[in-house]
Amino acid sequence: MDKVQLILDAAITVFAEKGFHKTTTTEIAKQAGVAVGTIYNYFASKDEVLERIFALEAEKRQAYARELDKEPYSAVDKLELLLQLHFSALANNPDLARVILAEKSVVLKQSEGFCPDGGLVQIIEALLQQSQKIGEFRGICPYTSALLIFGMIEIVMAKSLNQPEFNMEDATREIVQLLRQGIV
Repeated sequence: MDKVQLILDAAITVFAEKGFHKTTTTEIAKQAGVAVGTIYNYFASKDEVLERIFALEAEKRQAYARELDKEPYSAVDKLELLLQLHFSALANNPDLARVILAEKSVVLKQSEGFCPDGGLVQIIEALLQQSQKIGEFRGICPYTSALLIFGMIEIVMAKSLNQPEFNMEDATREIVQLLRQGIV
């Protein structure tokens, strides 16, 4: 494993345990098994470490969305697959889920124009816009709808962290069923 990834993984562990503001670079270095100076060889600050964690996660979701765009799936199917990937990645790394939920406001305040939701709102909005053009979704506001869907995603993430028996796969199916059938 390269040192950058080692530092990022260590930071995720310590941020999840102590929170961003209470974590020191010394603690990250100790968790990573490197000298504090090593962190500064790759990152200008602890803030940059956190920003990189969010940026890498955003890149993963955006790459997956680009791959889905190449396939002939319906917009709802693409959204379901995207949710499955997102929830699976976070279920496999609960510390990452904790960091994303707890520290997104820190990244938002520090990085002008940065998207702490991993680009999911923009990805979902684009899916909804595309689906409206081909008649899959009625004339709803894609941006507002994307925010609502993202809100559901955050609640499912938080619930799964607080209640390990909570099933994210079932929640994914419920979100998709709600999209397919509506509430009324």
